[in-house]
Amino acid sequence: MLDPCFQLRRCDTVTRIQGKTMTRPKSERRSNVRFDENAQVAVTVLSSDEAPALADKAFFCPTENLSMTGLRLMLHVNVPVDTSMQLRIAFIKPLRAFHHEGRSVWIRKLDSSSLPYACGVEFTRIPPDIADSWRAMIERKLSLQNG
Repeated sequence: MLDPCFQLRRCDTVTRIQGKTMTRPKSERRSNVRFDENAQVAVTVLSSDEAPALADKAFFCPTENLSMTGLRLMLHVNVPVDTSMQLRIAFIKPLRAFHHEGRSVWIRKLDSSSLPYACGVEFTRIPPDIADSWRAMIERKLSLQNG
């Protein structure tokens, strides 16, 4: 559940980005459009009931995709579902970083990757002072990807 200081507009079938309407494929479960992005993320584990030894561990990892409300990380470590984490997401173009909090919602072992795990993260808190700039960044990235 997102922190009340940051509420996103969600819709069942379409998302409007800079005047364009983008329809999600029917097979898409997520309520926000994702885009491919290889951003770098500094992750600090805040807490994990299933793996308490992970608390306060920090590591860097790339994203595979992002949306307004979450991202997919490629990891070297198995992060159990419901692990709470602090995220610093760094973009190269344009050069900008954002700090969010999130929780892992799924983890998958990969067979053919240099990083053995993929993890879905849902943002639980986006600070109100960066909410507008985060929304603008995501809209910009989506509009570039979708031409």
